Amino acid sequence: MQAESTVTLRAGDSVFVKVEQLRPSLVLSLVDQKLVETEKVMEFLRLQRANPGALPNAIVELSERLETPAFAPLLSLLNQANLKTLRGLLATLSLSKATGQDKQFIQNYISNLGLTWESNLKKALIESNVDFTKSSLKAALMALAEEIRADANSIGFLKAEAFAGLKALEQLASSAVKTIESEQVLNVVSLENDNRYLLQIPLQLPTGHRTADLCIEFEQKTNEGKNGGKFRVLFLLDMDALGDLAVEASIQDKLLSCHIQCTQMDAYSFVAQSLPDLKQRLGGLGYRLESVDCRLEKDVEPVREEFKRYRSLGGRDAVNIFI
Repeated sequence: MQAESTVTLRAGDSVFVKVEQLRPSLVLSLVDQKLVETEKVMEFLRLQRANPGALPNAIVELSERLETPAFAPLLSLLNQANLKTLRGLLATLSLSKATGQDKQFIQNYISNLGLTWESNLKKALIESNVDFTKSSLKAALMALAEEIRADANSIGFLKAEAFAGLKALEQLASSAVKTIESEQVLNVVSLENDNRYLLQIPLQLPTGHRTADLCIEFEQKTNEGKNGGKFRVLFLLDMDALGDLAVEASIQDKLLSCHIQCTQMDAYSFVAQSLPDLKQRLGGLGYRLESVDCRLEKDVEPVREEFKRYRSLGGRDAVNIFI
């Protein structure tokens, strides 16, 4: 194949091109690599804005799909070790009475979801003491989707309905991977521009699943220029019948202030009665308490709107149109 170019190219050069014309001859135009990378980032951010609750929904849907009895015969055709890993990881990703006892739940949530998977691989190439073999939901879902795609021909003996079920699972896994990647991009951009981590966590209640929103904002850098020093935590829970609960905490050098807002009297009474125990537990962890209180509010809409604004990155490069 011969090609003509007005740009000087050398053997081994990597270029990004866009197809401009197919006939009568193939015409390609060079595209700036930075523009390509920017467009990829914007695509993931658009996905976030279009589906603000996609991640918690994906985690819940995957958990339910893998435990559906009618789906068991199809799952028996797949790698059982990977399915076991998937089920184990999904069990750690919802905030429940059981997982709430884990003091490192947030740290494990980030790791098990796969938000730091690529960075851990990069560290492993540089530092010999980094363990990159620990699985994550993202890695396990990628393996599942690839297995179904690779085995599509060998499982052709299945009835059309069963085959469609496996393809639907492959699409669900691939969609969940893209959702996790959009969460990664959101947090990279948010951290670089606003010093914030933004997480959405499925909340498991007796009446069903809700979502917990978490924001960790670094207001002050350490002497080494790293995130740390003084930081602020916002935590918003949708407690169904008990209403919304918002927690705002500021921490600096183990000095902590915490303000809790409740929208229902039952929740307020429970939290207020639990404050002495909470203060004791925080003190046991080494914190000096500046103030810890609980208030009954009509609603927590200002906090909810703050979360929405953070996750939309302040509306950066976006216009919302409502029809």
